[in-house]
Amino acid sequence: MRAHPAPAPVPPHHRPFNVWRAADGTTLTLRPVCPEDVERTLRFVESLSYGTRYFRFGRGDFRLEEAEARCICSPNPTECVAFIVLAAREGDEQEVASGRYCLDADGRSCEFALVVGDDWQGNGIARRLIATLIDSASRRGLARMYGRVLATNRSMIALAQRMGFHLKPTESRAVVEVERLLDGDTTTLPPMPPTQSIDGTAPEGPACLLPGPQVCRNAARRAKRGADHPAAGVNASCRACPWAPWANHRRG
Repeated sequence: MRAHPAPAPVPPHHRPFNVWRAADGTTLTLRPVCPEDVERTLRFVESLSYGTRYFRFGRGDFRLEEAEARCICSPNPTECVAFIVLAAREGDEQEVASGRYCLDADGRSCEFALVVGDDWQGNGIARRLIATLIDSASRRGLARMYGRVLATNRSMIALAQRMGFHLKPTESRAVVEVERLLDGDTTTLPPMPPTQSIDGTAPEGPACLLPGPQVCRNAARRAKRGADHPAAGVNASCRACPWAPWANHRRG
């Protein structure tokens, strides 16, 4: 009797970390980003409203180039960990959110950032992303996670506080820092809805800002020129490094 071939193993970056259903029945999948996500990422950023881009990138007219998207979708695992959320629609999977954290030079702290598409805000996606980032960083042995958020992004600040982050002032009144100490014990996370459940939970803001200008020399240079940005010199957008550092960038 002829044996059937064993199914091909699923690559680690395609294995879902979490699968659930939104209130409208759409299946949502949270998994690590992978190089095949370039086109999805380009379409996702293009779909964001002016306001959501402003909260995430510091510029409402931000445009992502293909070369940048390729870097975003191939992060250096020693520096960054990134996840995306996909919605199953009409036989295709559309990116509807993304989040990542990047290690600081001390190897003990990390800065996180995330963004949720306009049509998907209010579905608890940001909460799941933050919980996944916290869990990943804790298991990695990191001691601290923080993010920089525009002071006007009250929904994101409120969500971060519900997830155990504390507010810290920065050198700019336009930006606040949210910080959470990590002890490797993920049992302190707020309870999440069970997998495959209907998830229409806590509202979230569109985004945290990207990791700040300390993450690479390009961002630091751009911060000096970003006078039109309310957080210029603190967390201005960086065209060469729009979301986080990757393999060919070193912190400066």
